Amino acid sequence: NYLAGVYSELGNDVKALEYYLKALDLLERLKNEGVFTALVVRSIGDIYSKQNKYQKAIDAYNKALKYIRNTTNRGLESTTLLKIAGIYSQQNDSAAVNRYFEAANKVNENNPFKLGKMNGFLELGEFKFKAGKYSEALVFHKESLKLCKELGLKQEEAVADGNIGMTYAILAKQTNKSENAAEAVKHLERSVTVLKSLKNLPKLELYSQYLSQAYEMTGENAMALSMYKEYVIYRDSIYDKTRREQFTNQESEYEYFKKESVLKETQRNEIAREQLMRNYSLGGVGVMLLVASGAGYGYRRKRRDNRIIAREKKRSDDLLLNILPHEVAEELKEKGEANAQLHSEVSILFTDFEGFTKLSEKLSPTELIGELNYCFKAFDTIVTKHNIEKIKTIGDAYMAVSGLPSATPDHAENIVNAAIEIRDFMQEYKKLRQAEGRLYFEMRIGINSGEVVAGIVGIKKFAYDIWGDAVNIAARMESSCITGKINISESTYELVKDNFDTEYRGEIEAKGKGTVKMYFVEPAAKL
Repeated sequence: NYLAGVYSELGNDVKALEYYLKALDLLERLKNEGVFTALVVRSIGDIYSKQNKYQKAIDAYNKALKYIRNTTNRGLESTTLLKIAGIYSQQNDSAAVNRYFEAANKVNENNPFKLGKMNGFLELGEFKFKAGKYSEALVFHKESLKLCKELGLKQEEAVADGNIGMTYAILAKQTNKSENAAEAVKHLERSVTVLKSLKNLPKLELYSQYLSQAYEMTGENAMALSMYKEYVIYRDSIYDKTRREQFTNQESEYEYFKKESVLKETQRNEIAREQLMRNYSLGGVGVMLLVASGAGYGYRRKRRDNRIIAREKKRSDDLLLNILPHEVAEELKEKGEANAQLHSEVSILFTDFEGFTKLSEKLSPTELIGELNYCFKAFDTIVTKHNIEKIKTIGDAYMAVSGLPSATPDHAENIVNAAIEIRDFMQEYKKLRQAEGRLYFEMRIGINSGEVVAGIVGIKKFAYDIWGDAVNIAARMESSCITGKINISESTYELVKDNFDTEYRGEIEAKGKGTVKMYFVEPAAKL
């Protein structure tokens, strides 16, 4: 059985099934008809279910139920019945779904243990929620909440409140009933307050997003925006925490490789144990199976720990590369810090939306953030295509630079090409929104070329940024532009004038730099 579990953890369902069937054969010959055999048979059913062999899965689950009913474990019986209901749901057999769901519900109702019953109601509610039957899900979530209060389970009560609030929020969207939105706010506020004290970030991330939507539905737009910001903080904090732990605790790497070494040794020992097991008598085999099961649990736990460490390491690396250039990220990982660098030839791009403040008053917080995200995701794709480094967004402004961290001879040409694509995207976006009868953003773009200093600032939530007169002039180019145009400085003009059409448009004062000439830029006309 432990080898079956190992192969299951590794995703090798064929081998896992082979060893589960061997384990079942031994257990049946030993006439073991308890929980251990039930769990093996249920695991066989899980594999068949993953392979879409639904009838075999149902047969396995029903066989598991026979063993489970020899025990007092009503929770295991209820969840196994729900597994069968889930398969029938995949097959759109609503009658069978209802039959097995009601059976699971009845078993749970008769469970004498309150904790098991509370968990049963939780799973029954989640089953209905996933099926889109929100009113029915509410009934079970409320029963779960009631038992949580009786048992004095603070965190579980907060989760039950959150589930109720989340369900009411969806019902409010479907029915437009203000009382549903009000109930959503009540339960979600209560849940979030408790979860904040418990620092349960994953649940805070989930429920704060729904609370923001509930506030919006009750017309509390300021609260909606405030809670949406909290949601973003919780979402980012989950990844920030992982990132900090990976960089501040160098022992993580050591533990990872140490565990890999232990894992390999464990694998060798377990293979030897398996060979030894085959030489024992039937009774001896049964005993060894139970012992190996315990060892297998430890092995699977080690394997799971290793995968978690590897997964978290990759996640932290990916997150770091999402906020820092590759060279800077590598330097930070190696030295724990990254030195500021002078880059003498780069081009900086600024974009800003025209009339953003007025438009924000007409859109809901969710709509506003959605529109910004839609545009900025497109910008990200475009700048990446042209080998440009996104620096940051500041409200509705977007900033990127070409020519760092590695020098690029055609940095100015790359950034102008990217600017033209961004401008063209915004024109298509405007047409689409007009056709839909919706509000839309319009944009200005400014570009300047010159020298900047780039590096990381701060020690907490550090950010990669650039500084220098060239940055300030790029910002002036943007603010001096007109909607739908790309305004470049003289320094950029000198670098791209042979490859693009330009139009001189006058001069502006730049602090400490005197006057700066400006040009509109467009793709070169085709001959």
